[in-house]
Amino acid sequence: MPQEIRQPMNQGKQMKMNVHEEAAFKALHRAYFLNESTYNNVVEGFLRFHGNNPHVLDELIKRAEQKMKDGYPHYDLKTIIGEMRWDQFKETKRIGIKSTDKVTINNNHVAWYARLMVALFPEFGDFFELRSVKGQRS
Repeated sequence: MPQEIRQPMNQGKQMKMNVHEEAAFKALHRAYFLNESTYNNVVEGFLRFHGNNPHVLDELIKRAEQKMKDGYPHYDLKTIIGEMRWDQFKETKRIGIKSTDKVTINNNHVAWYARLMVALFPEFGDFFELRSVKGQRS
């Protein structure tokens, strides 16, 4: 019997989500059967960040696919995010954008981006190593 998908709660109230947040939440819930203790500030922060910055997932997918094409059997998503940060830093300096205007990816979001990518694209299942996170049921 499929698990009921329940929206996360924030201080006893249902979290309002935009379309990107809701799609990410449902994909993660279906793939990892998240429980109530997972709906903490980290997951909520990840969902909010993804909802406001859906282009980040697109870029992560593009770069991960390129690493696969380059022949890497496995790769670390944190390294890809580090490469994105470096590329953004170089571009920011080149065109003179203030550092406060750029998108910054919280390290706490790396695990959730990896899970979301695997949930949406199973071909990444063996590419990324997923360690357990608090609140995730096996």
